[in-house]
Amino acid sequence: MNKAIKAGLLLLCALALMGCLQTVTLVHVNKDGSGTIEQSVVISNSFKELMLGFGGTEEDFALLDEEELKTKAASFGEGVRFVSAEALETTGGAGYKAVYAFDDITSIRVNQNPGENLPTPDSGQQAGEEEPEGEFLSFDFRPGRPGKTAYLTIRRPELEMEDSGGQEGDASGEDSGSAEEIPDMIKELYRDMRIEIALEVEGDIVDTNATYAEGSRITYLALDFGKLLESEETFTALMESNPDSLEELKELIRDYPGIQMELQEEVRIGFK
Repeated sequence: MNKAIKAGLLLLCALALMGCLQTVTLVHVNKDGSGTIEQSVVISNSFKELMLGFGGTEEDFALLDEEELKTKAASFGEGVRFVSAEALETTGGAGYKAVYAFDDITSIRVNQNPGENLPTPDSGQQAGEEEPEGEFLSFDFRPGRPGKTAYLTIRRPELEMEDSGGQEGDASGEDSGSAEEIPDMIKELYRDMRIEIALEVEGDIVDTNATYAEGSRITYLALDFGKLLESEETFTALMESNPDSLEELKELIRDYPGIQMELQEEVRIGFK
């Protein structure tokens, strides 16, 4: 497949391979540009058991570490501060929900890569080492006077597209793997995989170009592998697709349940 799909759908699938991770990041924005970031992270029991078999320890999966979460606040941007954290338990896994606060939305950034929340035993990374590069969302904001509309803009890094040269998956087998070839164990890990990044504003959205907007909330990214895997045929067709542009990619994901992915470089939201 070409770089376009790798930058989109296959990138997300690669993230899933890191483990059965459920992560929801919700940014609340007030009319003065202040707000909170709520992040929920759950690791499935099946992935935990798999990693324990590869040398991990129970300590690797003690996700609720307030000191570490306080340190993580800086990764969201200047002036972001830790507020609280609580343990989360589901029928399939366990994790935490953390809340952070900020005074200026333009000073924060949100990493689209949920892999930063995944514990990896014996990673070898030492404290103080430079963190891996992320794909960060940034924000511009213009507050509204009383009774007037406030405007928020979400910007993502530019997606680099690569011309496939008209080549489809060739007979040599390179890049020609299909969903049918994914081992059953990996499919089971995928089934509980969920990633979501959303933004909620104070008041009502009165003007936006967001693709997925409802009430005071827009969904920037939502990936539910459980829904994607409900149909083996659909999932296989999705993974074997080869869009050459963002427009083709946009049309492609429109027809697949379980995928909401904002492809616009700038998302504008007016609210009051």
